[in-house]
Amino acid sequence: MGLIITLKMTPEHKQAKEASYINQLWEPKPTRKQSLHSDSVQIRICKLYEFGYTLHDLSDWFELKPKEVGFILSKHGIQRKDTSPNKYKHVKESPQNYQYEHRQIVERLLGRKLNSDELVHHINGDINDNTIENLLVVTYQQHKLLHSK
Repeated sequence: MGLIITLKMTPEHKQAKEASYINQLWEPKPTRKQSLHSDSVQIRICKLYEFGYTLHDLSDWFELKPKEVGFILSKHGIQRKDTSPNKYKHVKESPQNYQYEHRQIVERLLGRKLNSDELVHHINGDINDNTIENLLVVTYQQHKLLHSK
């Protein structure tokens, strides 16, 4: 009769194995097109999100907008977590449509809808302060630079 040995994994070994697995999910870095259209890349995005990486972490690495990462997560049945204690204020635009208040304020001021590559940055960091003086229209690239300082 054979001997069966059950090995108990130490927390350190488990962490090392998990870190190795996470590193495999990050590499190789895909192109934006692969991120949008490859199921295997999208599954990597979902797994990394489940490990606790944010939409912004994933959007930076996979060359996507945060809302595109959100779409990929919902497409694969993953419920987005609310990681922020503060939430942006919403206003009802029509019976079926809500919009962020800060975007609506800027669009009214400009007299046009924001372009798809534009977003509104809160200068003082308070996302509930939607005064005109605190709102700045920037591109995603400019926004990354503002938050990397």
